[in-house]
Amino acid sequence: MIIDSQIEKCLTSTTLESREIPEIDLYMDQILSLLNSHFAENESKIITKTMINNYSKAKVLAPVKGKKYTKQQIIQILIVYYLKNNMAISDIKEVLEPLYENDSDLIAIYDQFVQEKIQLADELRSILKPQLENSNDENKLLTLLKLSFMADAIKEIMMTIK
Repeated sequence: MIIDSQIEKCLTSTTLESREIPEIDLYMDQILSLLNSHFAENESKIITKTMINNYSKAKVLAPVKGKKYTKQQIIQILIVYYLKNNMAISDIKEVLEPLYENDSDLIAIYDQFVQEKIQLADELRSILKPQLENSNDENKLLTLLKLSFMADAIKEIMMTIK
């Protein structure tokens, strides 16, 4: 079924692990190559030079020294990448600023996210599978309404947490 394969594609999308990011500082082109090679399967979610420059200008990323980005800054880019579909850049900045000021270990936080993402995908799969087994028009509508409710609730919760 097309819907099943699309759900699987979403739930099994690759995640760049921090151990895959070199310890040496990288130039912009190297970062784009690294990140986009991991997200190539989802063309709508590529990362561009303009996006990274906009994040820097908005001070969502820690300031770049010279033209190279540290591993910590690459993790910051990834964090923004995951949050930007559901949060405004200004809200992301508001969440990240205290972490930058406290010199928080964003790599450890990101690593925890990567691990928990796998568990979350399994939980989502178990929620969605029964809904999609009977694919008549009424059930499709019911499933879309439930997903819309869940998306709205999650977005509302995200705004409350920030």
